[in-house]
Amino acid sequence: MCIEGLPIPYGAPNASPFVEHVNRTLREETLNHFIFLSVDHIHRVVAEFIRYYNRERPSQAIHGTQIRTRNSDNLRRLPES
Repeated sequence: MCIEGLPIPYGAPNASPFVEHVNRTLREETLNHFIFLSVDHIHRVVAEFIRYYNRERPSQAIHGTQIRTRNSDNLRRLPES
């Protein structure tokens, strides 16, 4: 199986809304708040943001509840219906 990337038009956020959402969130919640001292510093900050985004950040889709993942035993459990 081969996955091939397709270029998207520049300045067309509707062509890739999920990527645009993540990019905007990364910029607004992290990158705009730092003065980076090196490329390594950028990598560390972005890696920490990705960990936070995937494991601890409240999800808008489930009304601000944190998502429980296999590797995050210390997070709140989703409320039971």
